[in-house]
Amino acid sequence: MIHRRPGAVIVLLTICAALPWAGGCAGGTGSATPLPPPDAAALRTRALDLLLRAATTGAAETRCNAMEALARVAPRAGAEAIRQNLRHDAAIVRYAACVAIGDARITAALDDVLRLLRDREPRVVLGAAFAAYRCGEARQAEVLVKTLAQGTDEGLRADAALLIGRLGEKSAVRRLRFTVSTDRSTRVIITAYGALAALGESDAVDRLIEYAQGAAETRVLALLALADNPAERARDTLLYRMRQRGEYIQARLLAARALGRLGSKEGLNLAMQAATQTGRDEIETYYIRSLAAHALGAIGDPRALGTLRNLAAIPDDGVQVAACYAILLIAPQPGN
Repeated sequence: MIHRRPGAVIVLLTICAALPWAGGCAGGTGSATPLPPPDAAALRTRALDLLLRAATTGAAETRCNAMEALARVAPRAGAEAIRQNLRHDAAIVRYAACVAIGDARITAALDDVLRLLRDREPRVVLGAAFAAYRCGEARQAEVLVKTLAQGTDEGLRADAALLIGRLGEKSAVRRLRFTVSTDRSTRVIITAYGALAALGESDAVDRLIEYAQGAAETRVLALLALADNPAERARDTLLYRMRQRGEYIQARLLAARALGRLGSKEGLNLAMQAATQTGRDEIETYYIRSLAAHALGAIGDPRALGTLRNLAAIPDDGVQVAACYAILLIAPQPGN
């Protein structure tokens, strides 16, 4: 998910009093047993409602995360909310809307996306090119390739590498390999290896495994890439990182998330406990609890729904969005 930048925590209007989550706002990890099917289905409905509200009324970073969640777990329901954000004043929101449209292939938004190719902000243009390609305008891939090769900002180059990996085109392998051999930014290099892993390049997974043994910053970047592109050959490394009690909790939760996507529930207890952990400040608390929610969503165990229900009632917009995303990954479709 798109991470919010450091700053004040803005609380959604849909706090506990406005959105009646069963179980209230009490702390703790919630029920350790699965919710009855009707309760789980109702929880899913409320989670979707909160994501839709967050995508249309939340602060900029909240909208970004809510749109990404909707594109992945409820693209039809979220399509209109995502499209509305193409006209948002904040460039980061317009960019996130473009990426969500590309991820969900919302072709009805193509004309609006094409207009953003002339946006004044380079990151918005990058997102628009990604969305246009995913919606049928293949020639726009050149914008991504050019940004990766010539962008002066490492953040833009890293975003370009990430989006190129999401395109799923094997023809991009050569360009990405050139990047990892020539770029001077560790962030760009690791992101490019993540893109190569997404394209099925097994040696890129090996490099990510190596980076996951390195310094703290590179470990987190590599684990994030492995969480997005889990590979069976990385299982032992992920297990080692998750089990290291002296490791940063954020890194352990990323490992738990990757393992969850590989079908392992070994990180369930860690993520359940971290869901109520308090960091040194509100920003660290946000990251820990949000990462815990993402890990629980990836693990997919219905026993986590009680914990996630409580997280979704905490008056922190970012944690709410992460919890609702996880709920939609786990809870059954209404009527199923």
